[in-house]
Amino acid sequence: MLSALPPLTQLGLAALLGYLLGALPFAYGVSKTRGIDIFRVGSGQAGTTNVFRNVGARYAAIVFFGDVSKGALSILFGGWLGLTGGWLLVPALATTMGHWNSIFTGFKGGDGVATGVGIALVLAPFAVAIPMVIAAVVLWRRHGTAHPTLWGGIVGYVVFLALAQSSWINVDSGVVLGITVICAAILLHSVIYHRRHPTRARVSSPAEGEQVGDGELSEQRQP
Repeated sequence: MLSALPPLTQLGLAALLGYLLGALPFAYGVSKTRGIDIFRVGSGQAGTTNVFRNVGARYAAIVFFGDVSKGALSILFGGWLGLTGGWLLVPALATTMGHWNSIFTGFKGGDGVATGVGIALVLAPFAVAIPMVIAAVVLWRRHGTAHPTLWGGIVGYVVFLALAQSSWINVDSGVVLGITVICAAILLHSVIYHRRHPTRARVSSPAEGEQVGDGELSEQRQP
C-alpha cells in the first residue's frame, strides 16, 4: 500500500506527480492543432481565456476541462498516497507550479485559475459549486476586457469565503486556508506576470486567432 510509505516519500511522490500533472500543456497542445503558438498571441499565456480569444470556444472548453482535471487529479493522487489535511497543499502547490512553469514548454504556462478550480472542487465540492457558477457569470460579462478569468476567480473566491463561514455548509478551516493559499498564489503570479508584460493585456478576439495558422504566426500589434 502506498499509504504505508514513509511520510517524506509520500510527500515527494505527491509533489512529483502533482508537478507533472500541472505541466501537461493542454492549451499549448490544443492550439498547436490549429497551427497557433499560444505563447505568441493575445496575453501570451497558456490558458482557457487566451485559447478562447485566439483559437476558438470549443478548443477553450477542451483546455478548461483538461486544466480542471489536472488540479482535481493531483489532490486525488495525494489522498491515494496517504496525504490528508494540510499536507494536500503539497500536491496542490506542485500542480499549480507545474502549470506556471511546464517542463514541456520551456517552463512557460498560464495563470492556473482552471487548475485551482479543480483543486478546490475536490477539497470542498459543495462550497465551491455556487462560487463557480457566479465566477462563470462574471467571466462571461467581462470576456471582452483584460484579465476576465482573474476577475471571475476573485469574485468566486469571495463568495466561497462567505459560504465557508455559513452554518449550512461546514468547511474545515484547514481546507479554507489551503484554498486561500492557492488563490493568493495564483493572484500574485498573475499580477507579477502582467506587470512585467503590460502590453500583452490587449484584448483580442477569436476571429483574430482563426486567421493565424499552419505555422504562419503573425506578430502581435501593440496598442
